[in-house]
Amino acid sequence: FPVTIKRCVSKDRHIPKGIDGIISKVLGKPFLSDKIVGGYFRISTIEDTIDQYCHTDSEPILTNKKQYQGIVYLNDIESKAGTSFYIHKRTNSNRIKGFENYASVQNDFYDPEAWTLDFTISLRWNRMILFDGSLFHSYGDLFGMDITTARCTHNFIFHEL
Repeated sequence: FPVTIKRCVSKDRHIPKGIDGIISKVLGKPFLSDKIVGGYFRISTIEDTIDQYCHTDSEPILTNKKQYQGIVYLNDIESKAGTSFYIHKRTNSNRIKGFENYASVQNDFYDPEAWTLDFTISLRWNRMILFDGSLFHSYGDLFGMDITTARCTHNFIFHEL
């Protein structure tokens, strides 16, 4: 499995005004824009390689505060897979549950044989998916050859206060 990574990420962040209030309302929990990580645009072509088969965007933390991943799809295509979610075969787990669990699965992020596809969310223009950052997930389909035809997303990580 390839371990090099070639993808285009924007140099500057863009945090839409009021997104913290919208996310707070949707999740019923407080979020502040100065606690939002990311806000970067990502372009991935069919020729790009990814560094891990599957990953999590939540580091095991000592508090009970959750971390949420937000991905906005920016392609006018509905037939492609946007984001796929996985179950770790050996632990039968779909998420990081703490330091011990993380240590037992982190080396398997590079091994496609260690995972079973759980479900996939389709890419749809201007759709934001919001999910628990501890879930094991990965890109859906990579496609296109340039900025006008490649997979384009706007990515965020929201930390619960």
